[in-house]
Amino acid sequence: MSKAEFIHQLLRLLPNLEARALQFTRQPEDAQDLLHDTVLKALLARRRFQQGTDIKAWLFTIMRNTFLSNQRREDLRRAAFDLNLTSDQMETMAGTYSSVHPMDLKFIHQAMQNIRPEHRIPFLLFFQGYSYKEIGNYMDLSVANVKIRIHLARKELRQYLEELK
Repeated sequence: MSKAEFIHQLLRLLPNLEARALQFTRQPEDAQDLLHDTVLKALLARRRFQQGTDIKAWLFTIMRNTFLSNQRREDLRRAAFDLNLTSDQMETMAGTYSSVHPMDLKFIHQAMQNIRPEHRIPFLLFFQGYSYKEIGNYMDLSVANVKIRIHLARKELRQYLEELK
């Protein structure tokens, strides 16, 4: 498909894409942002579009994936602002570990405040269930760097807890 033909098809489907973006976001401004991101990604990936593929489905897939990536990034951003966990929150998060005594959680919480933020943030995000890759994307770090920071956070936490004994 030529570039002109591709753009013609894309422009023809803009109303459908705009409606789908609004379904995803439920906010007109966010829908416009999603639509722009989708169109940009489609134009950049035009050479990978295979003739005979349903272009509407292809564009909707790009939009869905973009929306999900944006949602995940937003969840990570919110989690990063939530990293000053209270003892109650840590107890709730550790609730599946019945061997953790509430007094231990208090000491762990206190110890977490002493860990350097550049180590604490990846550690807590990992503790909340985010993958190394997601943390790396959020913090603009390589996966190896994320693993190192988590390792250092554990080491600092262990040292601090040893001092409390």
